[in-house]
Amino acid sequence: MYKRLKIILSLYGILFVAACSSGSRIDPSTERDEFIADSLKKFQYATEKFVDGSMDELRGDYSSAVVNYLEALKYNPDAAVYFSLGKNYLRLNKIPAAIKNSQEAVSLDPSELEYKYLLAEVLSAGAQFDSAAVVLNKIIETDSLEFNAYYRLGEIYESDKPLRALELYERLVELSGPEWTVLTRMADLNERMGNIDQTITTIEELLEINPSNLQLEKLLIDSYLKSNRLEVAEKQLESAMALYPDDFDLIKLKAEYYARNDEWAESAGEYLKIIDNNKFREDEKVRVGSLFLQEAQEDSSLNPFVDKLFERVVADSSNWQLNAFLGELALNKKDTTRAIKLFSDAANTAEWNSQLWIRLGILLFDSQQFEETTAQMTTAVEKFPDEFVINILLGLSLSQENKQVQAEPFLQKALELNPNDITALTALGFALNQMNKNDDALIYLHRALELDSQNTQVLGMLGLIYNSRKKWELSDNYYEKALGIDSTNIVLLNNFAYSLSERGIKLERALSMVSVAVEKEPDNSAYLDTIGWIYYQMGDYELAKEYIEKAIDIDGDSATQIDHLGDVYFKLGDKNKAIDFWERALELDPKLKETEEKLFKGAL
Repeated sequence: MYKRLKIILSLYGILFVAACSSGSRIDPSTERDEFIADSLKKFQYATEKFVDGSMDELRGDYSSAVVNYLEALKYNPDAAVYFSLGKNYLRLNKIPAAIKNSQEAVSLDPSELEYKYLLAEVLSAGAQFDSAAVVLNKIIETDSLEFNAYYRLGEIYESDKPLRALELYERLVELSGPEWTVLTRMADLNERMGNIDQTITTIEELLEINPSNLQLEKLLIDSYLKSNRLEVAEKQLESAMALYPDDFDLIKLKAEYYARNDEWAESAGEYLKIIDNNKFREDEKVRVGSLFLQEAQEDSSLNPFVDKLFERVVADSSNWQLNAFLGELALNKKDTTRAIKLFSDAANTAEWNSQLWIRLGILLFDSQQFEETTAQMTTAVEKFPDEFVINILLGLSLSQENKQVQAEPFLQKALELNPNDITALTALGFALNQMNKNDDALIYLHRALELDSQNTQVLGMLGLIYNSRKKWELSDNYYEKALGIDSTNIVLLNNFAYSLSERGIKLERALSMVSVAVEKEPDNSAYLDTIGWIYYQMGDYELAKEYIEKAIDIDGDSATQIDHLGDVYFKLGDKNKAIDFWERALELDPKLKETEEKLFKGAL
C-alpha cells in the first residue's frame, strides 16, 4: 500500500513543478493550464481518499474503507486501490467483489506477489481451489523460494492431492529446515495415507542433524506411538522427560503411551497432571474421556479414575459431547436417572443431533417414563419428522399411555419409513385393536406374521382379537402355537386361560396356566382377576372373591373386575352388594351391555 502511495504522491509532485515552471520558453494555452490543474485536483482527491481508506482499515472500519477506496478508484484506477478493495471485501465476506478487485490488481501489476497472494486467498474463500492453485503455482514459477506459496498450495492439495501436498511440504523442509507446522502437516498426511514409517524415517534423519530440537523429538515420539512402537517410544520419552519433566506435550504423550500399553490407571494419573492446562483443548478432552469411558465399560475398576478425569474435564457440563460421555458413564454405573438428565442436556444443547434424541428416548421408554418419553419425542419429531426410531418411540409411548388415537399417525409414519419393521407392524396392530379397528389391525398383524412366523407377541395378539370376535378355533390355534414356542410366557398363559374361563371350558388347564402367571407376578391385577374368575367358573366363590378383591385393591378402576366381583357377590347370596358393584362397573364403562341387562333383571 505504502509503495503505491509514494508513486501517487511523486506523480503529484512532478505535475506541480511543471505547472510552476512556465517561463518565456513555454507559452501554454489557457486550455492546457486548466487540464493540468484539473488533473492535479483529481490526483490530489484520489490520494486523500486512499489515505482515508487506509486509516479506516487501521480502525477496523472496513465498510467505510471500501467507500473511500471506491472514490479513489474513480480518479485513479491503480492496482494498489484494487488490491485494497479486494482485501476489505474479503474481510466483509463479500467474496465475488473480493475476487473481481483482486483479479484487477494482478492484471494491472502482475509482478507484485502480494496481489497474487490475496487473489489466491479470496479464490480459496470462494471454494475456487483449482483457480487458487493456478495463482500459487505462478508465484512459484516466478520465485522458486517463496515459502508461503508452497505452504498455501500444500494446504489446498491436502484433501484431494495428498501426494502432491507431501512433495510441496518436503520442498519447504529443504528450503527452511524442520519447521514445526510443516512437519506436523507432513505427519498428519502420512498418517492419513498410512505412511507413518516414512514420517519416522524423515524425523529421525532430521534429529541426527539437529538432536536438540524438542519439537521434532515430540513428533517422533507421537509417530512411534501411532505405529505402536511402544518400546522405542518409552525410551525416547524417558530421555526427553529427563530434561523437560513438566513439558505439557511430553506428559500428554506419556499418558498416551500408558493407554496404548493398557496401563489405564497410570495413564489417568498423567492426564490428571495436565487436565487444567489451557493447552489441553476441549476436543482432546472429549477424545480422552471417550477412550477411558470405553475401557471403563469393560473394566469397572477404572470407574474411579474416569470419575476423577471427568470432574476435572467438566468445569460446567455445557459441552454436549461431554454430557453424552458422562451419560454413558452414568449408565455404566447403573445410574439411569443421572444418565437421562445428562442425555437430556446434551440433546437440548445439540438439537441438530438426532442420535442424542434417540438415546434419550430409548432410556426414558426403557425406564417406563412414558409421559416424559412422549414429551421429549414430541419435541424431537418436530426436528426430525423422517427419523424412524423417533416416530416409533413416540407412537409406542403414546400407546402405553393408552392414547391410541394420537399414537396411530406416528406408528403409521414409522411404518412408511420402514415397511418391514416387526415392532412398527405389531405396535400399529395393537393400537388399532384398542381402537376397535380390528379389520385394519389384522392386516398389519398378519403382515408381521409373514415376516416372522415365530413371533409370540404377534401370535398372542391375533389370539386376543379372534377371541374378541368369538372365533374360538382360530383364537385357540394362535394361542397354542405361541405357547408351543414359549410355554413360560405369562402374558400368553393369562390371556389363553381367561379365554377358556370365559367359555367355561378346560378350567383345570386354565387354572394351571394362570397359576404360573400369578406366581411370577403376584401383584398383577389382570392375573389375579383371571384366577379369581376361573374359581368363579369352578364354583369356588370364596376363593374367587379373595382374588378379585385383591385385584380391585391394586387397580380399582377396572370395570370388568368390578363387574366380576358383583357376579361373585350375587352367587354368594348378597344381591344388594352385587347391584352396587354392577352399577359402579357401568359408571366406569357404559358400554357393558351384559351388566346393564343384569341390573335390569336383578339377576345373572
